[in-house]
Amino acid sequence: MGKNDNIPSKNWIDELDLPARSQELIQLEKLSSVGLLIAEIAHEVNNPISFLLSNTETGKDYFKSLVEYVNFIENVIFQKKDSSNLHISQIKKLRNRLKIDFILDDLPKLLDSNLKGLSRVRDVVSDLVVVSRSGDESKHNLIDIHESIDLVVNLLKHKLSKNMNIVKEYSVSPEYSKVLANPSKLDQIWVNLLLNAIQAIEEKNPSSGTITINTISEKDTILKVEIIDDGIGISSDNKHKIFHPFFTTKAPTKGTGLGLSICLRIVQEIGGAIGVFSEGEGKGTKVVVSFPITRTKE
Repeated sequence: MGKNDNIPSKNWIDELDLPARSQELIQLEKLSSVGLLIAEIAHEVNNPISFLLSNTETGKDYFKSLVEYVNFIENVIFQKKDSSNLHISQIKKLRNRLKIDFILDDLPKLLDSNLKGLSRVRDVVSDLVVVSRSGDESKHNLIDIHESIDLVVNLLKHKLSKNMNIVKEYSVSPEYSKVLANPSKLDQIWVNLLLNAIQAIEEKNPSSGTITINTISEKDTILKVEIIDDGIGISSDNKHKIFHPFFTTKAPTKGTGLGLSICLRIVQEIGGAIGVFSEGEGKGTKVVVSFPITRTKE
């Protein structure tokens, strides 16, 4: 992609003239990203909650009908009258009126739907807690890069339109997929880059698009993550500005303009590198993040 490639040098971060209190900037961008996610996740969580409430009301009606039906049958059994044919006819009429056959068929589906909705709410809240976690951000842990990406992808699923897809092509074995990093900061990289990709696709074609995530091992020492979108791309006028703090072409509600500059700082703290590639406006973007592999034996 030649002339439109944008790969900051190792010392490029110093040329950005970021304020000395860079950790506060990182936290600011993190809070901004999480704030945007919370507003959107409120809608994501509200959907299953709405049908959970509706299903629960329906379930209450089903329960009343079943209780009425069972009580009637019990009365018939305990009365032990001779007119058994009459009672059988009454039971059949009541069964039809209360739609017992439909209830018996629909109730398991309703409960299964509730379980799926509750599981979705649990997963969304759990993932949000993990991504927004606080703590000692200088502490680095051994992290599986695939698990880190999967966590954020799952959290951002609600952002995808019906015909927008995320394709994951992981070609790195577990032995070579570990990096030594702060988990919160690593998550922040994927949140920023994937939100950028989603927004780039929405700007070009709101109804469809594809984000491809590749992982590649080079000489068993470098782990590369490629995030490729078929969105709006980057114009030649902007390609040299994208890592500058507060530079953005988005509306104020879409971000602070700190995302890529913060990603750059975090990646370099880990000992890695980041590059952004685009053939130009309308031609998509590829972001390549490289990390030193911390090898483990299975």
